[in-house]
This record gives sequence, structure tokens and C-alpha cells, in this order.
Amino acid sequence: MLKKLYIATVFITLMFTSALYAQQVSVEQDTLVSIIRKTDQLERQRGLIRFIKAYFQNAPVAQSAKGRDTIYRLFAQYKLPDEDAFTNFTEGIYLNKIKDLKGAEIKMVKAVQLATQKNNPYLLYQFLSHLGFIQTDQGNFIGAIHSYRLAKKQALKLKNVLLQALLDVNISDLYYKSGFYTQSINYLDQALALLSKDDIQNMERWVTVIYYNKSENYFRMHNYDSLKVYHNKLLTVDDNSYKIQTYRQRTAYYMSLLKHDYLTAIKQIKALKKHPNYVFSELEDLNLSDAYFMSGQLDSAGTLVKSLLAVTTDNNHPEIKYHLYELLAQIAERRGDAKLAADNFEKALKESLENNTRLTQVGNISSQIKLTRPKTLIFKKPMYINGSAYG
Repeated sequence: MLKKLYIATVFITLMFTSALYAQQVSVEQDTLVSIIRKTDQLERQRGLIRFIKAYFQNAPVAQSAKGRDTIYRLFAQYKLPDEDAFTNFTEGIYLNKIKDLKGAEIKMVKAVQLATQKNNPYLLYQFLSHLGFIQTDQGNFIGAIHSYRLAKKQALKLKNVLLQALLDVNISDLYYKSGFYTQSINYLDQALALLSKDDIQNMERWVTVIYYNKSENYFRMHNYDSLKVYHNKLLTVDDNSYKIQTYRQRTAYYMSLLKHDYLTAIKQIKALKKHPNYVFSELEDLNLSDAYFMSGQLDSAGTLVKSLLAVTTDNNHPEIKYHLYELLAQIAERRGDAKLAADNFEKALKESLENNTRLTQVGNISSQIKLTRPKTLIFKKPMYINGSAYG
């Protein structure tokens, strides 16, 4: 997904982002100190998780190291309880920000170990969930599903329906990234069912997340009618979150792509990227490269694909690199360069084989999950559509 091409857990971070932090790019020291000084343990821990997540989500990469050091200094200065656990958690979030996924995993595992020693279910839920996020980005789906299962146990201990639902969204994301769209939708349906059984604060926001994630799945499945249904739901949902306009405009150009109206889609994507409330994602550039190619604008498509490959080289996303190399091969074919086309098809094949290995792992995970799920949940046959950025 390039940096965050698919639904990913960036949507789950809506949980941790509030209006207070949405525009912040520097550490609000007074705010952090007031959180550290809270006497209620759970309130303090929730506040810290929100603060740390929001800071690193919004801070520029160049500034994030300095902000991290300020956070550590305040932890020590005000004698934060569980300082070691939160320091490792913060370091894991920071390393994930700068794309050191292995380092992030090591630090998050250490945070989990420290929370385990204190038998703290809330911190274990948070740390294990974020460990699952990191492992998912690494392509370590077996590790991710294990982390999510352990986190689910903590959510059950806490008797928190929202946290249980969020884990279903996380697992849905795992299937989505593997091309098992039907399974992904099943988990989103289960999350929505859980939320409807309880009085959840900010319910509209969670409904928005689920509607958008379902839209992403239907887009990949080439299901225009269902995509249109959820696009319309996003237009009418009562939600003022900062991502809502991005969701609405993105699903609008998805419909243009599925109708093969590529020139309109190009205009819509460019307009979205210029929108003042646009939330950056390389997803737009990937879809723009496809629209350029399908509309015959080969130079623009090739330039964009090469820039995308440059940022995916160090990320573990073979399903994306497969498509990009295939697109370069098709561009070369149209230009009559058989050798360049063959070279890029060979690279695409390599990425495809790696992705097939990953899909086999997820298929095995699916079988394991079936044995541990409630008997009332019936899985449909997984659907995987290979070879296209949108299906």
C-alpha cells in the first residue's frame, strides 16, 4: 500500500485523535504534563496513548525525533508511572513513523513484556494492537493475527465492546490487504453488529470508518452498485471528523474508475489532492497512474509509477510492487520495447510469487480462525482478484 495504501490501521487512529491534537506538530508540553499528573491510572494511560499517537501522526518526520526526546524528558522529570513501558511504546511509534519497522516491532514487544509484568489489561490491549499494526505492515500476518488474538483476550477482560469491535476492524484490514475481500467485509459486519449492541460514544465516527472500509473492499471487488451504496452512506452520515471529506471524494473517483471514465477520475483525484482537508495518501498516486495509463497518457503514467516504486522499495508490499512492475511492462509493450517489457514482467512475477506465499499464510490463518470463532458466524468463500490496483 505504498506507505499506507489500503485501509490499514490509519483509520483506527481516529480513536486516538481529537480536535485538540489534529493540527498539532509540536509537543504541547503543558498538555502532556497535565496528563502525566492525573491520579486516575486508566484516565492517565488513555490520555497518554491519545497524546503519543496524535503527536507522531501529525508531526513532520524531521521534527518527530526532537518531539520524542521532549516526551522522554517530561516522562522522567514528572516521574511517570510505568515510564519504561511508555518509553518503549513511544519509541515503537516513533520508529514506525520513520519506517524502521523491525526496530518498531522490537520496542513494541518490550512494551508488551513490561505491561505483562504489571498484568495491566488496558496497556496490553493497546500495545498488542499496535504490535499487530506493525507486523501487518511488515507482511508478518501470522504474527499480526497472534497479536490481535492476545489483544482480544484483554478486551474481553475489560468488557469493552468498542475495543472488541476495533480488533475485528484490524483483522478485516489483514484480510483486505491479502485480497480476501469477502472475509474482510464479514469482520466489518461483525464490528458493526457489536457496536450496535452498546451505547458507544462517537458512534457516528466508527460507523464512518466501517462504511469507508467496506467501500474500499467493494472497489477492489469491482462491485459498483455496492460501492455506490456506501458512497451515498458516507455523504449522509452525521460525522464531522477531519477525514470525512477525503473519504467522500475518494469513493467518488472510485466510481469513475469502475465506470472506466478515466479522464473524469483524473480530474477528481487532482481536485482531491488540492482540497484543504485532504489527508495525504499515496493511494491517490497509485490510482492516478492507472487512470493515466488507461487513458493513454503513457509518459505521465510511467513517471508516476517510477516515483511510487522508489518509495515502496524498502516496504514489504509485494502485491503493490507486482502491479507497478506489471504496469511498467504494459507501458513498454505499448511503446514496442519488448526487452524492457520482459524485464518488468519478470520483476512482477517475482513479487507475485512472494505475494502468493503470503496469501497461503493468510489462508491457513483463516482456517485457524474458523476453529476459534463463534459457531454462529459463517464465512463465505474468500475472494481474491489479482493483478489490478482496483480489483
